[in-house]
Amino acid sequence: MRKELEQYLEKTYPKLFLDEENKSLLRYGFECEDGWFRLILWLSSYIQQYIDQNNEWAEKYPTEHTKIEQVKVRQVKEKFGSLRYYIDGGDEHINNVIDFSMHISGGICEYTGLTENVGYNREGWIKTSHFTQCKNKNDFYYVDSEELRQILNKTN
Repeated sequence: MRKELEQYLEKTYPKLFLDEENKSLLRYGFECEDGWFRLILWLSSYIQQYIDQNNEWAEKYPTEHTKIEQVKVRQVKEKFGSLRYYIDGGDEHINNVIDFSMHISGGICEYTGLTENVGYNREGWIKTSHFTQCKNKNDFYYVDSEELRQILNKTN
């Protein structure tokens, strides 16, 4: 991911991505392409808002809400054609939201962020990409079925 996008995420969500000395918690940076930036942005936004809101309620209503440990993101990367977002802290709900986001990433081009005509290769390193981004058209397997692609590509 481009450095300026990484810096934006760290600046916007310092509780998630920075330590006490304002240094990145991600040893190798964000190990994916720019196409997943918005998914990572929305996921990070949701997680931080959920924690902040829940912990505010826990302060006001301690018998009804339990504080959630602040999430610290340890690694963000691509693996087997989908997003991986590894954390310390949080709760089961946050883990479920992360799992769902990882599943969705398998239908988003890691390079462009497009969601139509997306697929992956089976030979070599598995990468989720738009058809125009693949190097070997004979080794490209669409995420969606042919029938669904035809329905979605119809113009009215």
